[in-house]
Amino acid sequence: MSIKGKIVIPGGCGFIGTNFVRRIVERVGELEIVVFDKLTYSGDFGNIKELVEKKKVRFVRGDIAELESVKKYFAGADYIVNFAAETHVDRSLKEPYPFVMTNFVGVANILEFVRENPVTRFLHISTDEVYGPTNENNIAKEDSPLRPTTPYASTKASADMLCISYARAFELDIIIARPTNNYGPYQYPEKLIPLFIMNSLLNRALPLYGDGLYIRDWVFVDDTVEALLLLLERGTPGEIYNISAQTRKRNIEVARKVLEVVGKGDELITFVEDRKVHDRGYFIDNRKIRALGWEPKVSFDEGLKRTVEFYASREDWWQKVR
Repeated sequence: MSIKGKIVIPGGCGFIGTNFVRRIVERVGELEIVVFDKLTYSGDFGNIKELVEKKKVRFVRGDIAELESVKKYFAGADYIVNFAAETHVDRSLKEPYPFVMTNFVGVANILEFVRENPVTRFLHISTDEVYGPTNENNIAKEDSPLRPTTPYASTKASADMLCISYARAFELDIIIARPTNNYGPYQYPEKLIPLFIMNSLLNRALPLYGDGLYIRDWVFVDDTVEALLLLLERGTPGEIYNISAQTRKRNIEVARKVLEVVGKGDELITFVEDRKVHDRGYFIDNRKIRALGWEPKVSFDEGLKRTVEFYASREDWWQKVR
């Protein structure tokens, strides 16, 4: 289907949201784009400011956890792509309630709007962490059981279940995307790769939890954005799609690669006390979205090089958002 009409993008000033907004402005014509963002610590209006000034995007500051705001500012939406979320696991272990409000209550509010209004498609962005720890002998498919282990993952899994129930009970066009770990430009500095890059640039220690052998599957943000655009256009209503580049790296490998690209030595790697809840690895199957014609195009080496170049040239940006 062709995308036209009005699209509302909650969380469009965050990391993946920013990259999605920039891409959809380039790629899709005849589209009214509204970014709806609370602008918490990890959302930066500056990421899309020039698009707003050029009148390519309209910005509304708002909170999806407030139902009346959703009803007011989502009015007339043909498409909704929801990036709005609290995402940092460490924060969820210290203060879980904001995760409940945004990740679950906020999604419930959007679903109520979709139920009451003629929305063409609602694309909800979830995470691979809803499956809980997996390994090479237990690779998660879209219909695998959900076994979240942190407040962050639990709120995302709860929202997923709510989306599935609304899709079935009310015959709504809802799609869930579950990407693996993303990296690239505009990612908030508390996340692993931007933290390692900035610390390397500042000649500071790169902190590794535990033994540094935790495994994550990394996908460059541009590839994720392409997958989401494909789902918006050609995804099957009511379905879930894993988004994975099958680029699995141990955290210590990532640290060493960042240091290599920046031109610093391994002596900056520092092992720190592990956090209480830390899933050993995430392994997910991506054959379902590949069957739609998607495949990752950016290798880890190339993506990391581009990410380092962004942070090295945009110290003004990351010093501001820190």
